[in-house]
Parts: sequence; structure tokens; C-alpha cells
Amino acid sequence: MLGATGSTGLAAVQLAHLLGATVIAAGRNAAKLEALREHGASVLLRTEDDAGPRRFRDELKALGDGRGVDVVYDAVGGPTSLEALRGVAFGARFVIVGWTSTPLAARGGREANVLPTNLILMKGVDVLGSPAAIAVHREPRLRERRLAQILEWASDGRLRPVVSQVFPFAALPEALRAKWDSRYPGNIVVHPGPA
Repeated sequence: MLGATGSTGLAAVQLAHLLGATVIAAGRNAAKLEALREHGASVLLRTEDDAGPRRFRDELKALGDGRGVDVVYDAVGGPTSLEALRGVAFGARFVIVGWTSTPLAARGGREANVLPTNLILMKGVDVLGSPAAIAVHREPRLRERRLAQILEWASDGRLRPVVSQVFPFAALPEALRAKWDSRYPGNIVVHPGPA
């Protein structure tokens, strides 16, 4: 799970764990990653250290018994995606759910993410775009089944949102900056009253 410490990444960690997957939670911050153990992460993998981005493809290969991992959940994009792609097994599934490393690419900002087609071909990788909101909009019947399962897990207490920090409404700019800076694992909440 690339970007596992973010709000959607942490939810994906919980869902993958509920589905019986061995969850490899990948992220930049060691302390934030450590918080994911209690939510189902079996392995924690740093994508950056104090010197910046790090190579982790060999770690992914080792975690997949030397052949690589079978599934990558990618909410990050950019160089992190490329490094993860190099660590997948033949026939792996690479699921793209976001591109936080290049948030302005769709609006004319930095260059868009580019995956190497040679690696995709040689490894026989299935690359899937997973735009949940768009898929449900185009096929509304998907929502009912998915929502029913999520609500069941939530009511059983097996799935729960992670709120790491609550800000009063008066501190909205600080809350937005904290989210942009990725200071906390999971979610932050802005409350209309005092925190």
C-alpha cells in the first residue's frame, strides 16, 4: 500500500486486512507507519529516509519470497510508483487510486506520472485505474453492494475511521496545512466548536 498513512491509504490497509491480505504498508514517515500496525499492517516499509526517496524494490521482492509482491495499491504516483513497479512479481496487479506526488498535474502543474511500459510488458502486470467515485457514478448498482459490506464491517467494529487530530473551526487554515503537510496518519477533523 503506497501512501498507507493517508486517509484513503489507511482505510485500504484496514480493508485489505479484513479481506485476509498480508498488508505491506509503505510511507515516508516511520512514526506514522508504526501507527498502522494496530490497523492490520503486517510489514512497514519506508519509501523515504532523512536523505530523501529510497530504493525499496529489493525489499518488495524479498517480501514476495524473492519474486516480488502480487498487488500494489498506489495512491502516490511518481518515483514511488516506479520503484514499487520494479518490485512486483510476474503477473502482478498494480492498482492506481491516486497521484498525491503530483497533485497539480491535472491542472497544468508538474509533469504527469509516467509508468514504464517496458516493465509492465516484461512482468505481465495488470495496471488498473480504480476511480471509485467515477465507477459508482457510471454504474450506480455497484454502490449498494459495496456500501452494505462497509457498513456491516463498521457496525461490527472491524472497520473504523482513524481520526488522529481534531481542530476547532477557528483553526481551519492550520488544519488544512496539517493535512497538506501530511503530519498525521489517517484523518483530521475540523469541528465547529472547541476541540
